Amino acid sequence: MGRVFLKARFRFLKALEVVGLTGIILLLGTVVTCLLIATTGDATAHPSLALLAGKLDSSHVLRKILDLFDVFHLWATAVLALGLSRLTGVTFKEAVFWVFGYWLLARIALALLA
Repeated sequence: MGRVFLKARFRFLKALEVVGLTGIILLLGTVVTCLLIATTGDATAHPSLALLAGKLDSSHVLRKILDLFDVFHLWATAVLALGLSRLTGVTFKEAVFWVFGYWLLARIALALLA
């Protein structure tokens, strides 16, 4: 994304560092998800806005929309955007536009496939 859309070059090891940090955040999200499933006994529980929906059926449209906004995925995406802005030297707003745009398109595609 940095080379193609932002026309910037950066070192591979620095990019790997940002991706590794993001992977640790997603690993923490997996641990929290496992703990939520064990605590609630609900196999569909994960740290998203759907926890605020209460006992909504998992096939309900509102629940599916709220499931898209996982706290750890948003956090990881924000870290990726910050890392991309630091690596390429572009503004944070531009990096957020590209990273969150990609994240949003991926989420929509996954929701349509489900």
